[in-house]
Amino acid sequence: MVNKKDLIECIKNEKDVDLLISIADPHHIHWGCSKAKKALGNSFPKKWIADCGDPFMMNNKLTSHKPKFEKVEREFCESADFITVPISSAPQMYYKEYRDKIKVIPQGFRFNLPNGEDFKTINEVPTFVFAGTFLSDIRNPTNLFEFLVSLQFIFYEV
Repeated sequence: MVNKKDLIECIKNEKDVDLLISIADPHHIHWGCSKAKKALGNSFPKKWIADCGDPFMMNNKLTSHKPKFEKVEREFCESADFITVPISSAPQMYYKEYRDKIKVIPQGFRFNLPNGEDFKTINEVPTFVFAGTFLSDIRNPTNLFEFLVSLQFIFYEV
């Protein structure tokens, strides 16, 4: 994990940066960016987008972390220009006062083939890549894999 000092030095060494996109997991990345923004002032990138796959603070699965991390979580939410999430139900898992900063950018698959587009088969067997943490109760790919195996058509890429 990059510490705050190294992150600040990294950002400071870049000149005239228009946009910083920080990607959580872990959310500590956003917290470090928030500290860097405070430390660097006008040297920090002009806009900052914090991408969040899962909410950290109000995720309804864990509660013991809230007293310890609420301050840094609120600081990052306050500092970021935008917070991106993958599903429309995610904003309710963030502090109410920052929800206007949240933009939903869906992730997933397009199963309907648009008219007039050419598609090519990539693999005879569907191939997927997952980057992230598997958690048996909230991020378990078993149902996705079972669904994909049940489909009776070839997967394509545009």
